[in-house]
Amino acid sequence: MEEAILAAVPFTVACGQVPQAFLAGITSLDLSGESISALRSGDFAGLTGLETLGLSLNSLTTLPADVFAPLTSLTSLGLGANMLTTLPSGVFASLTSLTTLSLNANSLTTLPAGVFASLTRLTRLYLDHNSLTALPADVFDDLTGLTTLDLSDNNLSSLPETVFDDLAALTELDLRNTTPR
Repeated sequence: MEEAILAAVPFTVACGQVPQAFLAGITSLDLSGESISALRSGDFAGLTGLETLGLSLNSLTTLPADVFAPLTSLTSLGLGANMLTTLPSGVFASLTSLTTLSLNANSLTTLPAGVFASLTRLTRLYLDHNSLTALPADVFDDLTGLTTLDLSDNNLSSLPETVFDDLAALTELDLRNTTPR
């Protein structure tokens, strides 16, 4: 992962010696398909200007709860096509600018209560092609600006009666193939 971050720096330098000003100036980082199997707390330290982060098509199975904490400017996060089975509580808490979140094609079976609570600017959420069996009734309550929600290809046998009640801006909802297989 350090090599990909260094590739975004316009000069040659050892990883630990990249000036903070240059790290803060990186706005997009695509680490998709880089065979990343783990992330550590602090991996994104200094990348305070990062707006787009692609981590799709890797081998991530877990995420540290604070891994995205420095990324307060992030608007798009791609975590699709990994092997995530669960999400730690608070993992997205600092991502208050996020508008697009892709968690598709993982192995998520449940979502922790409040996992999306701080994502009040989110407009697109992709949870398709997981193994979700149930959703907390309030999982989408804070996503009042959400326009696109993809829950297709999960194992949802039923949905809480009020799960979509606060999604007044929703224009696209995909529930295809959500019954248990």
